[in-house]
Amino acid sequence: MGSPRWGACALGSDANCGYLLSGADGSVVWRFPAQDALYRALALPDLDADGVQDLLFVAGDNDVNVYCVSGGSAGPVGQLIWFRNLGSSNHCATVIDDISGDGLAELVVGRWSAGAQVQCLDGDTGTVRWSFDNGSYNYVMRLVTLSDVNGNGARDIAIGSWERALRVIDGATGALIWQSWAGTLNGGDFWAVDRVDDLTGDGVDEVVGGSFDTKVYLFSGADGDTLWMFAAGKRLYSVRGTADLSGTGGPDVLAGTQYLNGGGWAFAIEGGADLTAVPPLAIASGDALLAGAAVALSWRCTEPLACNLYRLPAGPGDARAVRRAQAERYAAGLLGRDALLAAIREETPARRSPLNAEPLLPRAGASGAWDYAFRDTPPAGDWRYALYGLAPDGGEVLLLP
Repeated sequence: MGSPRWGACALGSDANCGYLLSGADGSVVWRFPAQDALYRALALPDLDADGVQDLLFVAGDNDVNVYCVSGGSAGPVGQLIWFRNLGSSNHCATVIDDISGDGLAELVVGRWSAGAQVQCLDGDTGTVRWSFDNGSYNYVMRLVTLSDVNGNGARDIAIGSWERALRVIDGATGALIWQSWAGTLNGGDFWAVDRVDDLTGDGVDEVVGGSFDTKVYLFSGADGDTLWMFAAGKRLYSVRGTADLSGTGGPDVLAGTQYLNGGGWAFAIEGGADLTAVPPLAIASGDALLAGAAVALSWRCTEPLACNLYRLPAGPGDARAVRRAQAERYAAGLLGRDALLAAIREETPARRSPLNAEPLLPRAGASGAWDYAFRDTPPAGDWRYALYGLAPDGGEVLLLP
C-alpha cells in the first residue's frame, strides 16, 4: 500500500499482532493487537477518507474477527475503523466492487467453517451482504477477484479450497456461476487458484488452478471449460498468472509443488500453447456388477476416447474422508491450525497405476456411442472405480469418479 507520505508494507503474524512497516527502511509505523494470529493483511481502498489506503486483518484460530484498520493511523497503535465477528476462524480475503451503492468497495472473506465459508462484507460497516456455502467443511484457502464473468457489471470471485471443485461465484450476489472438477488423487483439493489474462478472446479472465491430484488446470473464465492441463507430478501449492514470459504475446502461468517426497519444483508454463489439449466434452455412464469374486465393469461414452481405469480405496482410508475428520477436529478445538496444515502437508501422496496394462479402447455401440468393458478381481475390502479419458498429450480427464 502507499500514501503521499510513504510507501508501506502490512503483514499479520502468529504473535497476535498486525504491523504496518515503512517501505523506506522496514521500521514499524504502527501495530495492531488482536486476540490470536492474524493470517492475512489486505490492502484496501481509502475507506475513512483520510487520503491513505486502509487495511483488513484476517484473524483465525481463537480470534474469529476481521478488523478494518486505518492505514493513516498516527500513533504506535493502529486505529480500528470497524470489526466483524464471523463466528469461525478466517483465512483469506479479497476486494471486490461496490455493490451497496455507497461508493466504497466491498470485501470478501474466506473462512474455515462447516458452512457459509465465503462471506461478503460491506466496506463501510462490515455488515454481511451475502454468503456462499462451499460444501461441508470445505475450508477456503484462497480467494481471487476476477473480471466480470457473467456480464452483470460486478467483478466476480474464484475460490480455492479443500474441495476438488474450483468454483467461480457472482461478486454481486454470491451465486455460483460455474464449477470445474479435478481428479480424485490425494483428494484433488484445489488449494491454489489465480486469474490469468484473457487467452480465448472473449474479454473474460481465465482461471488457473493447482490441485492435489498433481495437475495444473487452465479453465475458461466464461464457463469453466478446461482449456489445458499440465502434469506437475506432485501436489500443487501455488499457481499464478503472469505476463508473457516466452515472447508469444500472451499470458503464461507459474506453478509450484509441495517441497516433500521429491517435490519442490517450480514450473513456467506456456499459457496459450495449445488450447485444444483437452478432448471434446465426453459424457460417460456405466455399471459395476458383481460376478462371483470378480467385478464386471461396463460403460458407454459419447466420444471414442482411450481410457484408464483405476481401483481406489473407499471409506476411512480415502484422502477426503481423512481430511474431513481432521477438519471436524479443528472445528471442535481439538487441533490447532498449524498442526492441521502440517498434518496435511506431511501426508504421503498417493501413488497409483491403472488396472489396464494398455489404454482401454472402445468398440462402436448403438446410436453413435462407444462401449467399453473390463473385468477386475479386487482384493478384500471396500473399493471404488474411477475412469479417465486420455487427452492427446497423455493427460487424463476424469469421466466417472
